[in-house]
Amino acid sequence: MQTCSFEQFVGGLCDSGLIRAREIQSFFDGLPEHHAESTAEELAAEMVRRGMLTPFQAEALLQGKARALTLGSYAILDRLGQGGMGQVYRGFHKKMNSRFAAFIERSSRCRTKSPIRGAAGCIRGRTSAP
Repeated sequence: MQTCSFEQFVGGLCDSGLIRAREIQSFFDGLPEHHAESTAEELAAEMVRRGMLTPFQAEALLQGKARALTLGSYAILDRLGQGGMGQVYRGFHKKMNSRFAAFIERSSRCRTKSPIRGAAGCIRGRTSAP
């Protein structure tokens, strides 16, 4: 699997909105000097270790798929499963502090006028209290 460069990883992280800019800066300010020459993979592993990213998010960022990790105020945390009809993701609503599950139906199967519709197809979600 091809991964992105250090600069692309940091750019994707900033663009994704998963972590606030000041938190990213604080993370870099707190890194020991021996991390100054880190690769994107090492940086991602450290952010997962510190609980700043999930392994799923880190992998998506390393693959240059930062845009797929957010839907408005919703942050995608993990893929729960997939099947013939689509995929199910676990996420978190940043402003409402609530978890959700979203089913993304394959475009070819999408027959409803969902309020959220992306290139992947229809998105149906359900939220739960924290």
